[in-house]
Amino acid sequence: MSNTETYTEWDDHTEQYQAYFDDPSEKVSSTTVFPKILQILGNIEGKTVLDFGCSMGRFSRIMHDMGAIVTGYDLSPKAVDIAKSLDSKRNIEYFSRQEDLKENYYEIVICFMVLLCNPLPQAFQLVNDIYTYTNPGGIVCFVNTNVATLGHGFQNFSSQEIPQEQKEGSPYQTRIPTIKGDIVVTDYFYTSEHLKQMFKNNKFQLQGEEIIAEQFILHILKKN
Repeated sequence: MSNTETYTEWDDHTEQYQAYFDDPSEKVSSTTVFPKILQILGNIEGKTVLDFGCSMGRFSRIMHDMGAIVTGYDLSPKAVDIAKSLDSKRNIEYFSRQEDLKENYYEIVICFMVLLCNPLPQAFQLVNDIYTYTNPGGIVCFVNTNVATLGHGFQNFSSQEIPQEQKEGSPYQTRIPTIKGDIVVTDYFYTSEHLKQMFKNNKFQLQGEEIIAEQFILHILKKN
């Protein structure tokens, strides 16, 4: 689970995040990254899916409407309440407590820009938790920032430039512009090699790795 400081950061910016998602301008995460995930997953109709770190449910809704049986989890009760209000006519379960999630159950797990919100011990534990929730043979999609692009400016977010010899798990600041003010959150530096070792140490089998839209890196994992 994320630490208390991270939880407070995200929960305190609910209004800005809602403005961010309500903004009609294109989000590369929605137009490019998530469609690529769906392309890789193929037909998800009837599959049990966990959207781990679902925020206000934008991807949960898409997967539900494609026929998946969707559970959304987010550490922010405010975000979960908004997701529930938006999806009152959909059969999506939303939780803000990990204790409510089922072990060895979900055939697909999506973890979009969540792992990097956690310092090293919590990040390792998060991967372990997701392994526990994933059904044997299940597929997990982790999306994180491609740290090679830190210091570059993008339309939807930008991150501070960091020293070349940055240590794994070191914090840095990410800025997300919205019509209700910028959101500044703490993220943590993880190279692809470190992430792959973390996944391996948690018994996942790497199925694929891909850089998408330059600033994102996708890892596809399988639980044997």
